[in-house]
Amino acid sequence: MLGLPIATSQGGFFPSLVIYLITWLFMASTGLLLLEMCLWHDKETNIVTLAKKTLGKVGLVITWIVYLYLFYCLTIAYVVGTQSFINFFLGQELNIWISSAIFLIIFAPVIYIGARAVEGINNIFMVGLIVSYLIFIILGVSHIQPERLTHMNFKYSLVAFPVIFVSFGYQGIVPSITFYLKKNVKAVRLCILIGSFIPFVVYIFWEALVLGIVPQSFLTDALVNGESAITPFQKMLGLKKISYVGQFFGFFALATSLLGVTLGLRDFLADGLKIKKNAKGKVFLCSLIFIPPVLLGIYYPRIFLRALELAGGIGGALILGLLPIVMVWSKRYIKKIDHKGYHVAGGKPFLILLAAFCLFEITFVTLYSLGILKFS
Repeated sequence: MLGLPIATSQGGFFPSLVIYLITWLFMASTGLLLLEMCLWHDKETNIVTLAKKTLGKVGLVITWIVYLYLFYCLTIAYVVGTQSFINFFLGQELNIWISSAIFLIIFAPVIYIGARAVEGINNIFMVGLIVSYLIFIILGVSHIQPERLTHMNFKYSLVAFPVIFVSFGYQGIVPSITFYLKKNVKAVRLCILIGSFIPFVVYIFWEALVLGIVPQSFLTDALVNGESAITPFQKMLGLKKISYVGQFFGFFALATSLLGVTLGLRDFLADGLKIKKNAKGKVFLCSLIFIPPVLLGIYYPRIFLRALELAGGIGGALILGLLPIVMVWSKRYIKKIDHKGYHVAGGKPFLILLAAFCLFEITFVTLYSLGILKFS
C-alpha cells in the first residue's frame, strides 16, 4: 500500500484505477481457485503439497523456488520498512542492528505462537490502520488539487503491475484460513471476496489523496530513491499532525501485511520441510523466516520499493496467479480428479482467460525489466 502511489505516479490516477480493478478481479478469482484445491484435501495442507500432487516433481521444485523468492522479497520489504517506523517512534536514528533486534522482539513471538496470535494482534493493528487511515483522509482531503489527478499515461501505468499485483496478494494464506475456519466454504469464500475488495476501495481513496496532493516531481524523486508514499507526503505538507498520523498509518499498513505474509511462509515451510509445530520446530521456522530478511535489510537498507517490484513482477504473478490456474487445470482436466464440493465456475474458457492475462503481465514485466520494451 505504501508503494502503490509511487509506483503508479507516472501513469496517473485514472489509468491506475483500471489496472487496480482488473488486478483485483484476477486475484480474487485465483484465490477462489486455491480454495477449491484446499477443499480437495481432508488434512491441513499448503501450496507445496498441492503443487506436488497436481504438477509432479518438476512443478514442486518450481513452486518451492518461486514461492520462497516471492515471500522472502516481501518479508525483506516489510522488515526494512518497519525499521524506519521504529526509529521514528523512538525519536532517534538507531543503529540498524538495534532496530532489527527490536523488530524481532516485536514480531517473531507472534508468528511463533501461530494463527490465533496473528488474528488477535492483526485485529488490533487493523483497528489502528482504519482509524489512522480515516484521520489521514480527513486531514488531507482539503489539500487535494483536482488538476493533479488528470495526468494520464496508460503505458506507464502498466509499469506499476509488479507492485499492484503484490498489493492484492493474499493467496499464500488461503490454505491457513481454509483449515483455520474448518473448511467452511461460505466463510472462506467471503473472506476472499470481501477481504480483497476492501483493499481495492481503500487503494482508490489512498491513490487520490497522494496523487492529488503531492507534485509529480516529489513522486518521481521517491520512485528513484525507493521510498514509500509517506516520505513525499510529509515533505509536501510539512504539517506535524499529518506527519504523526502518517507514521502510524504506515506502520499499521506494513505490520498487517507482514503478519499475513510471514504466517503464510511459516505454514509453507512447515508443510514443505515436514517440520512439526512443536516448540523446537517453531523456533527453527521463525529463524528461517526472519533471519535472512533481517540480514539483507541490514546490508541493503534502501531496498523497500525494489523488493516489492522484484516480488510482484514475476514471483507474484507465477505463485499467486498462474500456479492456482495450472493446478486446477491439472486436477480437473489432466488427472481428471473429481470431488464433490466447491468448484469455481467458468470451466476451461475461464481458466484460459485468467492464464492469458497472467502470461501477458509476466511477459510485459520481463521485457520492460530487461530494457527490451522502452517508453519514451
